[in-house]
Amino acid sequence: MKRTVSDERLAAFPKASPNAILSCDPDGSIRYINPAAQRIAKRCGYSDVERLLPDNHVELVQTSLQSEKSRTI
Repeated sequence: MKRTVSDERLAAFPKASPNAILSCDPDGSIRYINPAAQRIAKRCGYSDVERLLPDNHVELVQTSLQSEKSRTI
């Protein structure tokens, strides 16, 4: 399938966003972390971005998947 300029812009959005964006697998494991999330974790004194997530993030991910809606934490 041929990618268009719009597809490329959309794919580049998470990396360029000033907001923290993380994507998790169904088991709650982090699959993607954008540079903004890495900077925020570093400013908070964490070397591991996962420390920014709430203790119940796995439950939140699973609930989101069951409801088929994205969730902002």
